Amino acid sequence: MKTRSHSSPPPPSAFSFVNQALSALILTALFLIAAPAQAQTHTFTLTGPATVAEGETATFTVTRTGPDDIGVGFLISWAYTAGTAVAADFQSDPSAGGNINFASGATASVVTFTIAIAQDTLKEPGETFTLGLAKIGSRDSEITIAPASATGLTVTILDDDTARALALTGPSAIAEGASATYTITLTGDSFYAAATINWAATGSIADITSATTGSVTFATSDAAGATKTFTINTADNAATDARR
Repeated sequence: MKTRSHSSPPPPSAFSFVNQALSALILTALFLIAAPAQAQTHTFTLTGPATVAEGETATFTVTRTGPDDIGVGFLISWAYTAGTAVAADFQSDPSAGGNINFASGATASVVTFTIAIAQDTLKEPGETFTLGLAKIGSRDSEITIAPASATGLTVTILDDDTARALALTGPSAIAEGASATYTITLTGDSFYAAATINWAATGSIADITSATTGSVTFATSDAAGATKTFTINTADNAATDARR
């Protein structure tokens, strides 16, 4: 009876080990190519002064936080919303807003823009406007606008004009039968809106033949030094009486 011998398989060659290693490397590379790149989020925040005086320029800052390299760049818009301020309160009307460009490949994290406030001579309350940020372009998924910057930064324009005041001048005595003119003079800066000033004569007014009450109106265009006048007429009383 013949006996069949069992031989061991030959050991793997060096070529087999290299082949297996290359296969594993190729599979890893294919996985990395197929796996989608994770978008990196960039956050943009708007900061600036809460108040700015007439005649001054306010600087606002857009700050980016996130990866150092911003890749192909971002375009962020800022928008203006009127409060009580109007176009005339600015040196250049900001109602159209503007864009902030973070250029391709840049590492800058801060970009600024300015708004210049007009100077006037109106005595007026503080006036407000609001600025906010919005994302534009094709990379919305990578952009986050800080909540406070999206809802808006409210800025108050502070009035720097002097307080209005009125001065009344005219004769302290009037002869019977004569007339006297009285002057109301505006001091300080102009009125924010037209202002009507009432006047009245009191005391011994029996001999006054003209109105004993009245009013004058100062327009918004009336500057410091503007005047308004009114006249008092008296009767010529033949009877001797005490000076009134």
